[in-house]
Amino acid sequence: MVVFTVETAAPSVVTATTVTKVAACTVNLRTRPSTSATIRKSLKTGTRVTTVAKVTGGHWTSVCAGKRTTGSSWYRVSAVNGRSVRSLYGVRYLYVATARVKPLPVAMPGAPTPTAMPVSAPTPTPTPTSTPVVGPTPIPTPTAPSVCGTSLQALIDATPAGGTLNPPACTYRESVRITKPLTINGAGSVIDGRDAAGNIVRQTWMLVDASNVVVAGFTMRYANNPSATAALRIGDGMSNVTIRDCDLSQAGSAAVGYGGANDSTVTNCSVHDNGQMGVLLGRDLSGTTHGYRNSLVGNVIYNNRKPAVETGVDGAVKATLQHNLSIRDNEIYGNAAHAIWLDVGNVDTTISANRVHDNSGPGIMMEISSGATISANAVWNNGFGAAVWGWGAGILVSSSKGATVSGNTVAWNYAGISVIAQQRPDSPGATDNYVHDNLVFEDQQAAGKDRYALFWGQDYDGQLYAPASNNHGANNRFYYPAAENQYGRFVWNGVRQLASFVTVPGGTGSSYLTSADAMTALAAHGIPAIP
Repeated sequence: MVVFTVETAAPSVVTATTVTKVAACTVNLRTRPSTSATIRKSLKTGTRVTTVAKVTGGHWTSVCAGKRTTGSSWYRVSAVNGRSVRSLYGVRYLYVATARVKPLPVAMPGAPTPTAMPVSAPTPTPTPTSTPVVGPTPIPTPTAPSVCGTSLQALIDATPAGGTLNPPACTYRESVRITKPLTINGAGSVIDGRDAAGNIVRQTWMLVDASNVVVAGFTMRYANNPSATAALRIGDGMSNVTIRDCDLSQAGSAAVGYGGANDSTVTNCSVHDNGQMGVLLGRDLSGTTHGYRNSLVGNVIYNNRKPAVETGVDGAVKATLQHNLSIRDNEIYGNAAHAIWLDVGNVDTTISANRVHDNSGPGIMMEISSGATISANAVWNNGFGAAVWGWGAGILVSSSKGATVSGNTVAWNYAGISVIAQQRPDSPGATDNYVHDNLVFEDQQAAGKDRYALFWGQDYDGQLYAPASNNHGANNRFYYPAAENQYGRFVWNGVRQLASFVTVPGGTGSSYLTSADAMTALAAHGIPAIP
């Protein structure tokens, strides 16, 4: 599928110089200088790219090697590891946010020889052919030496309660535990679950078993933690713990878990390429501990869940038994699973101002939970791995009550917004759900191609449509690229077209957007103009 981005103007060239750079962390090459453009290739750390210009494009936020930056400048890339973009991907150029790459080390004329190298006599100025070349095999993030001079655990133990630790920037091959209040600034430091031979030998990066702790700046990678557990964990009952500005990847199951904590947050982190989940905000498969007032804010969460992993525990973000959880201002994309999944026993959740796109499962799913405000999210191109009935929705409320879904822009998903009731003994009932003032964009339907915009459905003889259940919609606006045909676009006690849908509680005040208004709305949210 080709995705285009609506641009108000062509990107302007700031500089035009051919330079070889190296990926400082995982790099997404895009077809245009915009985060809404198609990702043609994800490159690993250490991959060389040849850039020919710096251009101004769409705004981005990046967390790379523990550093969070924002900007709107992009590099135009012409080659990867010495091979042209045209030969690899069939286009002349691709684009990468400038923060994701850095200069390739070059021996400078007249520079002193490194002290680790024996020198018997002055050497001539190196010629260009002696410039180091990074081979096609990806290398770890080159921010730290491979061996630390001391144990991170020993440094933690030596730091007084309430103190601040600034550990040396190096790679720590150990699991650590924090048992007292403190702040650890780990910028440039790596916790690696592998041994020196590259074998993954540890299940845990860090266990925070104290309240009032800040962990900042670390890169944590590779762990063989079992199903439905996290490699970075905040212990049950701990409070006021902050994980920020971290890069968390390659865990066997989840990267970070804090579902039994209270008043704790993960913020401004990059969480990617983990086996089952990015973030586990809840119990493991047998746990019963509840969490209170936790938050997930300003993170980039992508490429989680590997193929053929256990189902039911997958998701970019999965939450259970949370009270007053807040999930906001995150970008969640490219996950082979649900993006945000409230699964069982969540109460009074707020999900707002997130960008959720290109995930195989539903974008935002509330299941067996009570009370949620789902608002001001941009949700597009999700759900095609659950392409049946109303399940593959951008926003899905399933066997839950008290959800208010409003002010969202929901585009090009398998289904738009769905409210579904099933006869499940653990359901609090599908009542008091209110869907209003959303913008929903769907592709044109055809034989074998359902594209419901607003779907109120039940798979048993239940009470979803009963007046006493108080489920209703209001003032939602919809866009399809062509006129209505024989295939219905809305569901409320049967499949309907707009003229019939506006007469039932779920469709009150519904209307179609004009093409001009639709394109303006999509452009305002950085969403592709076509599916």
